[in-house]
Amino acid sequence: DYPKQWLSGREIQKNGVLRVVSFSPDLDYVCGEAHRAYAYFRPALWVRHLLFVKDSTEGRHPYILVCDEIEAGEYPRSFAWQLHLAHPFSLDGRDLAVQGSRSSMTVHFLAPPDGPLIKKETPAPLPNERTHFIQWRTPQPQKRAYYLAAMAPQTSTGQSRAPMFRMVDAAGGWAVEVTSGTARDIVLFRSERAASVSAQGVGTTGTAALFRNVGPGPALLYHLGKPPQ
Repeated sequence: DYPKQWLSGREIQKNGVLRVVSFSPDLDYVCGEAHRAYAYFRPALWVRHLLFVKDSTEGRHPYILVCDEIEAGEYPRSFAWQLHLAHPFSLDGRDLAVQGSRSSMTVHFLAPPDGPLIKKETPAPLPNERTHFIQWRTPQPQKRAYYLAAMAPQTSTGQSRAPMFRMVDAAGGWAVEVTSGTARDIVLFRSERAASVSAQGVGTTGTAALFRNVGPGPALLYHLGKPPQ
């Protein structure tokens, strides 16, 4: 049963749908739906947004946002979001520091803010096959849930200061404010059950958007994905 638990057996079909794949010099964005990938305890919906905002000539720090929207189906269920780590890490409240040999990364568990974070090991038969991971659970069984996590890689000592992340109120989905010095981004993710998402005076009918305030220059707005069909 161990391979089946971790979706690693050959008989486990890897079923999912990539809805949006967008690569550019400024950012990469992927959105997919993967509830059929779960062989056991299959949810009714699992949509993931993955946004990688790259560093820039203005010295902006790169970051990654992961937004998951989940629906259980007929009955409430508990959900768990898991982050597997191949390098040493330390957990301080809702912030995680990961240290590699030549780089490091901070992870911020933004929402749900009251979901417990648990250090665990994969249940491999042999101890040397087990790996460490963080399990982030919903605080109680529920029919709908969402997760939002932010990651900031650090590749050199001369890199700019890591950004700050804050959830802000949004209609039709979720929004994160990202600040680094005087720079400010607003990132939007649209819910599967909404026709549009808006926050802080910014909106989109796509699956996601990035509003970038570049200081004295003109602001930039990236619309990502397509409106709901």
